[in-house]
Amino acid sequence: MNKHIKYSVLIILGLALFIGLVKAQPIPIGTTLQPEPFDSNPSAYALNGFTATQVPTTSPPNWWDGSLGTPGAITLFSSLSPGTSISTAYVNVTGFKTPVSPVFNPGWVDIQVSYSYSSVAASAWDSFRLEYTVGTTNPWKTLLPDTVLQNVIPQTNNAFSQLANPTGAATWSWTDIASLRVRIFFTKSAPWDFKTFVVWEIWATIHNNPLPPTDGGATTLSVQPRIVYGVDSTSAVPGVFVEVYVENAHDMFTYEFNMTVDPTVLTPLEADPLGPWASALGGSPIIDPSATPSWIYVSFGMPPPVPVGSAFTGNAPVCRIYFLVNVPSGASDIIFKPGTVILGDSQGIQIPATIYNGHYQAAVPPVPEFPLGIDIVMLLAPAVAIVYLWRARPKKRVN
Repeated sequence: MNKHIKYSVLIILGLALFIGLVKAQPIPIGTTLQPEPFDSNPSAYALNGFTATQVPTTSPPNWWDGSLGTPGAITLFSSLSPGTSISTAYVNVTGFKTPVSPVFNPGWVDIQVSYSYSSVAASAWDSFRLEYTVGTTNPWKTLLPDTVLQNVIPQTNNAFSQLANPTGAATWSWTDIASLRVRIFFTKSAPWDFKTFVVWEIWATIHNNPLPPTDGGATTLSVQPRIVYGVDSTSAVPGVFVEVYVENAHDMFTYEFNMTVDPTVLTPLEADPLGPWASALGGSPIIDPSATPSWIYVSFGMPPPVPVGSAFTGNAPVCRIYFLVNVPSGASDIIFKPGTVILGDSQGIQIPATIYNGHYQAAVPPVPEFPLGIDIVMLLAPAVAIVYLWRARPKKRVN
């Protein structure tokens, strides 16, 4: 083969492989630059109550690298007797980031923790729980109560939604987010020695108000945020995401829908299951970006076993959908195609739900320095001076 042709073929194959790898990789959590919702990744950790043999066996930054596919492991070891609680044995994750120039005040906060456990213990004493707090003086709040580490736990992504502020305040602030702490708290038994607990990712998603619609207690499926604002075309990641959120779910086992957008403005890229569906059954989403409107079909179910009546109940994001922004200044509805939304319970019975669509529009305009606008201020300035001079004029003396 001609040398130049050979090199050309190798280059083409390399580029094809590179493009394939890039396209196959999910968009990392926390890298889109849209104003809201804001993904807050931690940046530091501390081990409390562990010995030198219990440091993570994989780099802890994997816990906040934006990928659900890169684990960081904690080797558990102690010489205490079975059932002894180690009150100070926990992994504390801190340093949650905040936006450089916030465009909204936090309305509600979700925390997600992805973890797994690969060992089988002979005792029911081994357990862990997930907690969160703000700062160092507020009480710890429970995310996940004590959970027995007796059997294998496949990779599980728990979404904890619409969390109360541990400070007691009715709302959250960006200062609270910067002081947020999440910890994994362990209780020990003898057969626990040298078992491995794996953390895949920890992050918080901060939403603007209002809360997802509830329809007085009925099940709803909505696009969050209802309006997603664009990113600048020069952004390193010219993409946005929305989350599909279920409210008032009762024994929800599966979901499927077809979502459509304007292909000249948005191109569907991928859908990643969240919450109880993060280790879900179901294939990759089916996407047709060239159709008009372009669409993405999503279908997932909770991993078995799921006994009858024990599927998901509550509020949670069910998946995150990413779009490439073709025209940052454009606008597009983000619509659940009528007749395609199907929620199923653990018995295979369809759950009726009210649907709320979303919308994409251009980036949020900056808040003006002068609330009335500089033009109005300039028009009013002479009038203010005239009024001042008129009031300061010499008064006529009345005899």
